[in-house]
Amino acid sequence: MEISFVSSLTAEDETRFAAAFMTAMSELLDALPIAYVIRIKTASGSSVHRAHTPDEADEAAAPPSLASRFTTTVRPFVPQSDLGGQKLHGAYPGL
Repeated sequence: MEISFVSSLTAEDETRFAAAFMTAMSELLDALPIAYVIRIKTASGSSVHRAHTPDEADEAAAPPSLASRFTTTVRPFVPQSDLGGQKLHGAYPGL
């Protein structure tokens, strides 16, 4: 996975943001049984990086998959003509 982030931050603010973002991402990713490397290069030329490899204790304590932490609700699309004139407002947010 490669992520690119472009902003209007100043060079000094970007350097501070990079360190804070690295800390937040590391805390999130360290909880997963995955190996990863994060490298952030700033416009001023500085960079921060972190690498993590899970050990056997991490893998044993980890949930079976990240997907098991999320649930998805799928609602079927109902065309207006199938509702007998009923309005969709309320049943489907944003309509």
